Amino acid sequence: MPYDASKLALPDSIKNAVTGRIRAGTSYKLGVLERSINDLPLKYDKLKTRTQSSTKLGLTGLGNYAFGDDPNTPQIETDAVYRADNRIGDKETAAVKSADASANARGMQFSSFRDKNVGEALGRLSREAQQVMTQYAGDMGKLVSDQNAEETNLYDQMRTLYGDEASWVAENPPAPTQAELDAANPPAAPAGDAADPNAGKSAGQQYAAQQGWLGPWNDKPALDKAHYSVFQRTLPTGEKRWFAVRK
Repeated sequence: MPYDASKLALPDSIKNAVTGRIRAGTSYKLGVLERSINDLPLKYDKLKTRTQSSTKLGLTGLGNYAFGDDPNTPQIETDAVYRADNRIGDKETAAVKSADASANARGMQFSSFRDKNVGEALGRLSREAQQVMTQYAGDMGKLVSDQNAEETNLYDQMRTLYGDEASWVAENPPAPTQAELDAANPPAAPAGDAADPNAGKSAGQQYAAQQGWLGPWNDKPALDKAHYSVFQRTLPTGEKRWFAVRK
């Protein structure tokens, strides 16, 4: 089957975290995995066709065999091999003739000896055909199992990439936009001594710098709640201002 996003079964937390934020390298890797999943049916169809060809060769001369849905079984099949009719193949015909010749040479053309030899020859060829069909069934079953396992592995790799990307997003929240930073609008303080790190900073700016916060804002800023915690604090001066920290 082609790639099916529903098979990823990603938690909503991961879906929401990575929406619009997948890095180019990760996007490329996901694309490679998706194409690999889409290529699986063709890859395994070729292997199944090769197995059928080998089986046809193994059954040559052993009767009239067909591939598809065996009408003799109740289940619906697509790749079963079965004997289509009772016509005997070249090998079976040759075996019967050989048994007849052997019996005739002994003057026992119409005897139980001849019938026994014919039965044994046809039975031997029937067992040979059965071995070929048993091998075919095993090979086809393994191909189906291998295809499912390979598909599962590819989806697992995709899930891992999404999980890693969600972790990266959580550790690297987007920086505030210029508009968000411009919303911080405290009154400018007079310029002071250039050597003073607080020169030109308002009391709110100094307070934010000490705490490692963003801000201050006079009004509550419209920051992305997924990546910022926004709160109001009272400055040492008694004024209230809004601040934010990255999650």
